[in-house]
Amino acid sequence: MSAAQPQPQQQINVNVARLSQLKAMLEKMGEQRKTTKSQLDEIETQAIDALMRIGIRYIDESGNGAGPFWVLGKQKNDGSWSNERYTEFFTTLMSELRAGKQFTPEQCAALAQQYLKQFEKRRLCLNKLSQARQRGVEDLRAWLAGGNN
Repeated sequence: MSAAQPQPQQQINVNVARLSQLKAMLEKMGEQRKTTKSQLDEIETQAIDALMRIGIRYIDESGNGAGPFWVLGKQKNDGSWSNERYTEFFTTLMSELRAGKQFTPEQCAALAQQYLKQFEKRRLCLNKLSQARQRGVEDLRAWLAGGNN
């Protein structure tokens, strides 16, 4: 048996150098995005802390009352299902069913919602608006504590 001869490569009309260049640009942009995002998060956190500390709900970007305004807003991430959460929830539910409990579909849905609520995350964010009303921040404090939806 003789060694396999390499097959002649067919001519491909692709700008491989440009492909490499674009790929490198994307990677660099990804790194820049991470840096920019962390800087944004840091400044946003400082602004939110300052607004909550002094009890004001917005910052006037123009400084003269004309806006635009950065206004405190609510951001809620509902708990979502994962394989581990499915397993934990249904293991508990199945053990209750085996113990003789019976549930309607509505009750099962309510149990699932109640289970996911423990994974809910609430935080404040800044939204850019053209108008803002003067209001306090007490309702936001209550919402962060898990009060009203």
